[in-house]
Order: sequence, then structure tokens, then C-alpha cells
Amino acid sequence: EANTPYVIRIGGDDTYFTGSFDYEITLEEIETLADGESVSVTETLADGDFAVVSQNNDSGATFDLTITDEADAVLEETTIDAGEELTFTELPEGDITFTFTNNSGGLIAGFAESVTIITPEVIADVTETVAEGDFVEISQTNDDGASVYFIITDDAGDLLEEGTLADGGSAEFAGLPAGELTFTFVNNTGESIDGFVEVVDVITPQVLNEVTEAVIEGDVVELSQINNEGVDVLFTITEDASGAVLAEGILEDDGFFRFIGLPAGDVTFTFLSVTVDPVTDFEEVVDIISPQVVTDFEATYSGTTWDGVYLPQQYYLVELSETTVMDVTLTRTGAGTETVSAGMGMHLIYGLGDELLEEAASNLTSDNLEETITFEFEANTPYIIRVGGTFSSLPWDYDYDLTFE
Repeated sequence: EANTPYVIRIGGDDTYFTGSFDYEITLEEIETLADGESVSVTETLADGDFAVVSQNNDSGATFDLTITDEADAVLEETTIDAGEELTFTELPEGDITFTFTNNSGGLIAGFAESVTIITPEVIADVTETVAEGDFVEISQTNDDGASVYFIITDDAGDLLEEGTLADGGSAEFAGLPAGELTFTFVNNTGESIDGFVEVVDVITPQVLNEVTEAVIEGDVVELSQINNEGVDVLFTITEDASGAVLAEGILEDDGFFRFIGLPAGDVTFTFLSVTVDPVTDFEEVVDIISPQVVTDFEATYSGTTWDGVYLPQQYYLVELSETTVMDVTLTRTGAGTETVSAGMGMHLIYGLGDELLEEAASNLTSDNLEETITFEFEANTPYIIRVGGTFSSLPWDYDYDLTFE
């Protein structure tokens, strides 16, 4: 600090040993940025140029990044992590300024920014007709192991998706609009890429099965699937009354999803194949589990961690009229049959939106038969407590008691 004397001591800690050593001490000023201080870089871009931006610093701090044009109009505002690289593909031509601002709340040393302007080389343009509901998978390989940039635009030229695709990598897209879509692969490395091969597969999903179930408030829904080919499938969850899609995603072969907080009413679970080759011997499981409602908080709730379903879970629904802090204790009471060594008796507390609020997760073995968490249950708010384990591939069988105080 300015006008402040400091003393630097040179020597050793073990003073009862004598010795003679020559030494040199050097002082070198390090560039720092105070909180709120900025660094700006201005580069001239031609039409179509990409800007690749990164920053690093000794503290690993995130910086604010603002990009402005010649008239100081803001083009982009975002944050950029230490070591992160961001690519901007739609900046206008002209003098563009990139401003990095330290809003970390402290002094940052060792800050270094990089702004690289690349004139991209389009190495492939593929146009495909995509129907509503189609699933698209893109991939690329090349002889240089290089990543390339991809851009997906609609027939009006509007940007739909963009990103980086590694050599041998792939990206999957559901929900693209119907029409003539263009998939553009761009070399933005600044060096030549040899042996480039792109693949764009447009796949019309094959409905493997649809299951409609009646869900009541607080139900837990568990999905899983297996098939001969060992491939992932697409699933959608739709509310029958409104037609609204409540959730969608990719379900791995022998994979698992849990949903807590689906609306009450009839809900349809649709499973679709999104591979070029057909899926055979497909089998899905849709488990609707109504939790046991906890009404007597002086009682002991007993159960067994394995009940023969896909996952060894038991669920309890807790809702109080007044905000209350409670100790929730899980005790293993039976020896059972142990086939795994971890995750036994773990219990979690969820809100109905499947937000993990509190966790107690340790092995309930012969050395640890009890686990307690202290949790504040807010008034008139439903919570789900799950009792079971994390290793679903191997069943086990334990008796337990769940108590509240």
C-alpha cells in the first residue's frame, strides 16, 4: 500500500544450525486490477469474422465482458470465467471493443486477456428438410483432431443453434423447427484442416410406446428403459388436459429418471427411438409411487429398503401447518442382505419441485447405524423424504426406522 513501510526478513527458521548461503532478492511489479476496474481491447472485424475471447487470472475469478461497436452501442453483455473461451459469430464489421471488468469484490492479480479475430472458412454446408418432431444428430471427424464450429440456421437465415464440435464428437437436437435447415461447419482454428467429414442425420422418431397414468399431487414418478441395442431413447411427459409438455429428455439404456412435483391428473409418457437403426425388444417401466403421508410425528415409520421395484426407495410426504425445525433420524434395524458397500440408508429431503434441500448420505453399516439431519419445514409446504440407496444395479434388503423430533 502507498506510503506504508514493510519489512522483509531473510533467513531460516532453524537458527540453532549455522551456515553460510549467498542469496539474491528481486522485486517485480505485478499488474493488478482493483474491484470495478476494467481493461479494454479494440479490434477491427471484417464482415463474417469470428471473435474468440478468453481471460485468465491468478484468483480464478469471473469477469464481466461487454462488447460495444464504434458508436458505443452494447452488442453483447455476459460473464467469462477464468480459462473459459467464448466465440462470437454475429458481430458487425468495424472497430469492436471488448471490455473486461473485475466485479469480484477484490483485487485481482495476473489478469491476462485474449481477443483473437478469425476469418472463418466454411468447410461444409448441408441443407436438410426437417419435419416437426424430427430429431437431428450431427458429427464430424478430421485428420488433424481439430474442433470445428457449427451453425444451424432456418430457411430465413435466422440462427437456431451454434457451438463447437470436437473431432469424433456429436451433438443432438430435438425441437428444431420444421423446414429447410442449413448446417454449416466452419474452420475457426486459423489453420488448415485435412480429411474433414461431416454427418447430418435427420431422424423421424419412432414411437416405441405410450403410457398414460393418473398422477395425484405428491406422487413420485420413476422412469427406466431397456432394449436389445443398448441405445438411448427420447421421452416426453405430457399433461393430457392441457397438452403441455411437462418434461422431455434422453433416457439411457438401463437408465433412470425421477420426477417429483408433476401436476395432478392424467399424464402421458411417450418413449421414442431417435436412432437410424430400429430399436427392438424395448421395455419401459413407469412407476407411480404415492408416498406415505406422515401425520403422527411421535410415531416410528418402519420399512425395508428393497421392495422389488427398479430402485430400492421408499417415500414419505411431510406437510406441516406451522414452520417447525425437526430432527429426522434414520436407523438401520435389521442385518439384511448386503450386496453393495455404499449408499445404504441414504435419506434426502426434497421439495415437490425435485429441488434437493438437505441431504444426509453415509453408509449405514455395522459401524454407522444411524443418521440424523436437522431441517426447517416451512408451513404449508410439502416435502418428500426418500429412504433407500444410490446403487440400483445391486439389490439389498435392510429394515429401518424413520423418526421425527
